[in-house]
Amino acid sequence: MPRLGVVSLDLQLPTLPPEGWWTARVQAGRQIHEKKFLVKHFYEPLYEIFVEMPAYHLTTDDSIGGTLTGSYATDKPILGNATLIYSVKQPYTKTDDEFIEIATQHLNNVDVEEDFSLSLNEVAGKVEDLDRAEIKVDVEFTAHFTMIKSHSHSRTRIIRPNVKLSFSGTPPYVFKPGMPFMQYITVMYADGEPLETDRLESSSLSLLATVTTTQGKQVTLPEIKIPSLANHYQESHDARDALAAEASSTDESLEEEEQDLNRIDIGHAERFFTLHAQYQEFEQYRKLGIYRFEFPIPANTVALRIDAQYVESAPEDEPSAEGATTLGFSAFERLRATAHESGPHSPQIHLSTSTHDATVGHFAVMHVRRNFHTDRFNYMILSKGLMIYSSSEPTGLSNIITFSITVSASMSPQFTIVVYAMTADAEVIADSLTVPVTSFDNMQIDLNINQHKDHSKKTVE
Repeated sequence: MPRLGVVSLDLQLPTLPPEGWWTARVQAGRQIHEKKFLVKHFYEPLYEIFVEMPAYHLTTDDSIGGTLTGSYATDKPILGNATLIYSVKQPYTKTDDEFIEIATQHLNNVDVEEDFSLSLNEVAGKVEDLDRAEIKVDVEFTAHFTMIKSHSHSRTRIIRPNVKLSFSGTPPYVFKPGMPFMQYITVMYADGEPLETDRLESSSLSLLATVTTTQGKQVTLPEIKIPSLANHYQESHDARDALAAEASSTDESLEEEEQDLNRIDIGHAERFFTLHAQYQEFEQYRKLGIYRFEFPIPANTVALRIDAQYVESAPEDEPSAEGATTLGFSAFERLRATAHESGPHSPQIHLSTSTHDATVGHFAVMHVRRNFHTDRFNYMILSKGLMIYSSSEPTGLSNIITFSITVSASMSPQFTIVVYAMTADAEVIADSLTVPVTSFDNMQIDLNINQHKDHSKKTVE
């Protein structure tokens, strides 16, 4: 028995084992544990039928559908007729015994593959609400030449297209006065499924921060706004055209009046390059629905409120669906944070990183901010419960210090860096940050789910 208390053993079954339930018994001291498993003869089928459907459909879709395919063990397509039986249960948390048959379809001369669909209107008449309903499609396939039958099935769930916003972490949220407040916000379906890329690209997201000062005043910080991709393109084109027109006008005036290039409006150039940089900044949001934002918090702040508003533009050729605004689907979320217990104007140290994908063998760049004088600060790196490295850095005259550390294999899968310094009153001020490490950058990893096998929801291949 190994030291960890885990052992793997194999049991070789006889060539012709008796069918039925077998029992594996393990005895360790006075403890006995039994596990039953079923043994039966398995005969490889002549051919298999596969039913592929999306995992989710929306209540606003016109129909649900999928693809039916079949093939021999040699991958040669099978020709035959198929009978599809649609069943539904709502909500999907009910047992499979509560499925209700709602429709039957017959497909003749199925060869290679065949698409099928069912109107959601037929489903709506059988359940109280389409939301959280689960539809099962059972298929009976009969081969033309052998008349051998095969069965298969697939399932899909229907969800509302409602969108929700979520800030990372759990409340209560805490910020340090005078230091940046960084957070992540995610946009997803109400059940946690990610949004499609086209929906994210057609949406806008605004973040408005309001701080409460020690005098009780409320101050609004500059708004962060992510426009829709189409509007972003249009703004970039307008800025480029304005810059080109300004340059052309200046060239003409140079020929006539011999004036210099100082007449060019620097604002047009700044606007153009800012929009180009923002396109890269907003790329992760438009692909994954995740956005990292940061607000500079004034030193005299005691409370912070961040309002997030998501608005999705409705397609021009489609009417607004139920639960949507005149523009499209919208969502709102609010974050409230309180000041660190030390309060405003107290000594603070803040640690952040500009390395979001730390990789073994590369550098991770760290930034330390402080609002008190100290000649140097110390830091230590922890991973898997061990101290990997410790050192110190001089501060000089700057309140923001940037330094880098080499990411080693011993720091994966993540490491925590702790920064601390001592004030003139011998008070230790510290901050920490946990950084994930990618240690498989030199390998190609693919993860796929086999949709053609077990549909009993007991195993996943």
